[in-house]
Amino acid sequence: MGSQLQTRLHVVEALDTLMQCDPIKRVKVARVCKLVGISRTTFYEYFDDIYSVVTWYWDYIMRDALYAVGISCDHYTGHVRSFEMLLANRTFFYEAFKCKEYNGPLEYGARNVKRIMVETAERRLGRSFTEREVLMLEFRNYGASNMTRQWIDRGMKETPEEIASVIEACTPDFFVEALRV
Repeated sequence: MGSQLQTRLHVVEALDTLMQCDPIKRVKVARVCKLVGISRTTFYEYFDDIYSVVTWYWDYIMRDALYAVGISCDHYTGHVRSFEMLLANRTFFYEAFKCKEYNGPLEYGARNVKRIMVETAERRLGRSFTEREVLMLEFRNYGASNMTRQWIDRGMKETPEEIASVIEACTPDFFVEALRV
């Protein structure tokens, strides 16, 4: 693993540790840096602020899950993987999702997932989605995002497979088919 990636992951670990005592909005960059043993300059080479640590980590763990849907895995499998990753990082994301005062990882992730999946599906279909299809995907995306937040808030009791199967059942067939690998 490269030193840049190691440094980023150490920052994630430090933030996770600090969020066990304080909400993310009260965690200071200086405390993270001290825990990791890096300078503030180094922190800012990798991240814009504390919140960007969360969004970077979201992107990092979703690269082989939701961001891979329609490329190396299907819709259902990508969702199972994403819920497995959230479950494996349950305390980190539970604490990060508690703060509703910033554009959190769930909102950030929902936008990115939608963009990436729609681009992949449209490329595979060879056409853009109609206005009605886009509206259907907006409803699906909003519902999946809210359901994910509720799943996390309730303590992640359902299995990743159960949650992924519900999302799959609520996703328009044209979209699932376009992302089949």
